[in-house]
Amino acid sequence: MTRSAEWVAEFKINTEKQMISVRIRFIATLFVQFGEFLDFLHRYSREGSAGLTNFAEGHPCFAWVRRGKIDKRPDKPRLTTSSGRQRYVMVRRDYILRMIEEFFQALSRIKSLKGGQQWQEANAGINGEFQRLMGIDAETVAQLSETELLAHIVRGEPTLAVREKTLMMATLLKEAGDLLTEQRREEEGRKSYLKGLHLLLDTLGRGEVFECPKFVPKVEEFVVALGESVLPLETQARLMQHYERTGEFAKAEDALFAMLDVEPQNAPLLELGISFYRRLENQSDVRLNDGNLPRAEVDAGLADLNTRKGALY
Repeated sequence: MTRSAEWVAEFKINTEKQMISVRIRFIATLFVQFGEFLDFLHRYSREGSAGLTNFAEGHPCFAWVRRGKIDKRPDKPRLTTSSGRQRYVMVRRDYILRMIEEFFQALSRIKSLKGGQQWQEANAGINGEFQRLMGIDAETVAQLSETELLAHIVRGEPTLAVREKTLMMATLLKEAGDLLTEQRREEEGRKSYLKGLHLLLDTLGRGEVFECPKFVPKVEEFVVALGESVLPLETQARLMQHYERTGEFAKAEDALFAMLDVEPQNAPLLELGISFYRRLENQSDVRLNDGNLPRAEVDAGLADLNTRKGALY
């Protein structure tokens, strides 16, 4: 099985889980609406036909009736039934699969060109992927704020596609950063790395911890690429949150103290650190050891920050 096929298979498994979640939410909604339906029938027994008329006008159980009178477009997905929702998810899944396969092929070409030091051609490949995914070129992407970039990513995309597209953008920004660095444009490369890292951390920070597709760079790859340069406090805070969520407690502590080295008397930052250690106090010794931060170090860190906090007042 090729790497592309492995990633497609992995995506199919994740999508099946999403479809199961859709079915569960739909069934739960039916139960809620059925309970409300019984309430309105009880009202009808007391108020007569006027109560039932008001019910038909305002209740979501009859939304399909009202919508049918207004919107009769046959090509519009019908999401009012379980089968309709499943068809909708399947169509979106096929769309995302095509998007992933096309991106993988383009990524392979870009890496091959970089390996051959064909910088101009590799740059054209990266620019073409930005155009395909976002409708804008690499220079415009570099000028956008992260909020504006996210707005471009979600624009016109189904919910199921947003996460995958964001991960593709993070990957592309890492490739762009590598290319810029190779061309001795270090500052531009650093900005590309930071933007890609922030996209990746934001995506990983939503919902439960999940495995990224294998083509997506690891968080550590971005950190290594950024080298010894001092990272912004915002980046360190995001790294700290990520490492805590993934059980890498020693790395979370390193990110905390990297921020305190820059602003040692920042009271909110000290409170952030104290809250971090108090959360770790509730972890088992086994989990703390697995995170390379034994309980003795947690206690020492908490005592240190409490002392620093006391010295401020």
